[in-house]
Amino acid sequence: MPIRAAQAPRLTVYMRGKAFMIKADIVKVIAEDLKVNDRDALGIVDHVIESLKLVVQEHRRLEIRDFGVFQVKQRKARVGRNPRNKKEYPIAPHKVVTFKPGKNVKVVSVGAAAPVGATAPVGATAPAPPSLASSARVAPQVAAQGA
Repeated sequence: MPIRAAQAPRLTVYMRGKAFMIKADIVKVIAEDLKVNDRDALGIVDHVIESLKLVVQEHRRLEIRDFGVFQVKQRKARVGRNPRNKKEYPIAPHKVVTFKPGKNVKVVSVGAAAPVGATAPVGATAPAPPSLASSARVAPQVAAQGA
C-alpha cells in the first residue's frame, strides 16, 4: 500500500538550522508501515537504492512519474581556480548525475498552489515565493548599478 503524502511521517533531523530525513528515518517508516522489523526494512531500502543506481548507470536516465528524473550528464572540461592562491587547474570532462524534480515535488518544495489531487505532508510548510512587488523594487536598483 503506497504512502500518501498526507500520511507522511514528520521524522526530521535538524543540522545547522535545516531539516532533513536520513536513511534510518526512511527505514523506520517502512518498518512501521509494512509491519516488519528494522533489519528487513533496511534490506528493502538498500535494495531499492541499489536498483535505482543500477538503472541510472545502465540507462543514463531514470524517470519516476510525479517525482522526477535522474539523468547522467556530461560536463565539459574547464579551468578551476584555487581561491587562496588564484592558481588555475584544469578540470577534466566528467559525468554527473542530475535530478530534475517532477510537478508534485516542485509544489511541495516551492510552496506554490498544489494541483488537484496532490497532497503535502501534514504540518509541512515551505517558504513563500518572493512576490512580484519585491522583485520589481530590486530590478531598477540592479539596472542602475549595471549602467
